[in-house]
Amino acid sequence: MLKVTVAVLAILGVTLGLPQPSKSPGGRIIGGHDTTIQEHPYQLALYFHRMFICGAVLLRYDWAITTAHCTEGWQVNGLIVRAGSTTVSVGGQLANVLRVVYHERYNRRTLDYNYALLEFRGSIAVRNAAPATLPAPTRGIYPGEMATISGWGRTSVTNYYPDVLQATEVPILNLLECELSYPGYDITETMFCGGVLGYTGKDASHGDRGGPVIIDGELVGLISFAISHGAPETPDVYANIPIVRNWIQSITGI
Repeated sequence: MLKVTVAVLAILGVTLGLPQPSKSPGGRIIGGHDTTIQEHPYQLALYFHRMFICGAVLLRYDWAITTAHCTEGWQVNGLIVRAGSTTVSVGGQLANVLRVVYHERYNRRTLDYNYALLEFRGSIAVRNAAPATLPAPTRGIYPGEMATISGWGRTSVTNYYPDVLQATEVPILNLLECELSYPGYDITETMFCGGVLGYTGKDASHGDRGGPVIIDGELVGLISFAISHGAPETPDVYANIPIVRNWIQSITGI
């Protein structure tokens, strides 16, 4: 049974329009590189008032998606996204969240069906922001495929939080490798894993949570969780997007 403790609600974040402090809601893309919003125009930063809490992904100019545990516990009227900016602290356009729609099967204990849709008050209209391409419901996710992940989480174990968007590429692992890396955990059909086993290198976590997992230009997943980010024996776990593609359409019309 999954025993992940989601600590994001208890950790201080970064502020809107101000330089970032040394600590934020955690996470890191280790082994990544500086990138730009032009390369990842669907990438959003999610805040609670002035506090950066997670990543999110633009689905349409009035809708986004993130992981449910990123928004759970926060008042909806305090949630804000930033679109169209390479930097997490300034630039782009801010949009207030009107409502959050959780998947009806979301389980906060196991993080099964870890999805939340965000509807904005108004629409994103800034340059350099564009919706992600959604996959078909039948799209498979296969071991060995290379995925691109991005976000503003830590870039090293020294708790350095970049102001500039980071990205890296990771291979998708097979189900057995994932399950062996998480003994006693329930890796469900809504999850898949990515990373390089035996190598403390490329991964993502808390500050990157809710952010995109892209394969061949399509949004196939969201960064969800890991037991010990950056540890060689524990890959990242991602929330599978194709499996909830019809649910997304039923709520948003996208």
